Order: sequence, then C-alpha cells, then structure tokens
Amino acid sequence: MDTLKTERLVIHPFVSDDLQDAHQLLDEDIGWAGPSITVEQREMKLRLYVALANWEDTGRIYGFRALVLRDSRRMIGVCGFHPDLWSPAWKAIFWPQLFDEYDPCRMGRYASLELGIGYALSRQERGRGYASEAVRAFVDHAFRQLKVGRVFATTDRDNHDSVRLMAHVGMRTATNPDRDTPWPGVVGVIENPLL
Repeated sequence: MDTLKTERLVIHPFVSDDLQDAHQLLDEDIGWAGPSITVEQREMKLRLYVALANWEDTGRIYGFRALVLRDSRRMIGVCGFHPDLWSPAWKAIFWPQLFDEYDPCRMGRYASLELGIGYALSRQERGRGYASEAVRAFVDHAFRQLKVGRVFATTDRDNHDSVRLMAHVGMRTATNPDRDTPWPGVVGVIENPLL
C-alpha cells in the first residue's frame, strides 16, 4: 500500500526523513510508547515501520503510516494495519458480543490471525475528524482493494475518544467485562459489506 489521499490528508509510509517529526509527535506530544523515549529509540521503531511498509510478501499493508495535512504538509498523527492474533480466550470474551453467528465450538477452539488497525493523533488536532478520515481510508482500502473480510481495533476502556471513533466509522464494539484486565478494554470490528 503506497500513499492514500483523502480530502484533507496525505497518508504515506514513513521514510527516514520523518524521524524528527515522528519523535516530536509520538514521543513528546502523545507519549505513545511511554515516557522518556529517545530519538535513537524512535529511530529504531521508525525503521520497523519503514520495513513493514515495504514488506512485499504481505502486500505492503502492515506498519504505521504518517498522517500529513494536505494544506500545511505537517505530520499530525499515525495510522496503520497490524496483524492481531486472536486467542481462544479473547474470542470467548469479545466475539459473542460482536458476532451473532459466533459458535464457540467451531470458531472459538483455535486462534485466528486478523487484521487490526491502530491510530494516534496529535493532541492539538483531536476533535476535528482527522483520525476518522484516516481510519475510513484504511478500511476502504482493505475492503475494496485487498478484499479483507473485517478489520478490528482495540483500545483501553477509558479511551473514550477512541471508542467514539470506532462507533463513528461504523464498528460494532464490545467491552471487556473484567475491569481488572488492562488490555484490551474495548474492541471494535467492522465487516466488509462488499462480501
């Protein structure tokens, strides 16, 4: 997957020149990977994103991409696909809430590899619909171009903005009933209407 364009965004694979902007956004603004991430540590993570975005065997779909405003060319966030391994335990918690046709004997006995999506946005750009716009572009690409059957998202129970985004883009959501389990607190899924 190369560059995606929306009305307001250019979504492109990271390149090494994005290091300073990525560090500023992800580590200083959002604190995405925890406190005290150095530029050197971000560079290692950025190399992974670049490698995943160029991994031909997977159709170049994995890895976070830079969300850049079309008008100012300023990086405001990240969004990207990642593989999610759904264990039988996770399925037992979430799938009965998400899928009417869930059969634990048939669908719950084994793990399954699913397509997940992650996203993060600069604090100052939240509430303007950019994350929804990016997620919709990714989901549309997955459904129309890749013919993927569904896309999942996960978040913390207390990340109300992310839960609202899931609903806003058309995902059904399920909440983990065990409040003591830190992750995931909420799961969203959207199924391909074209299949």
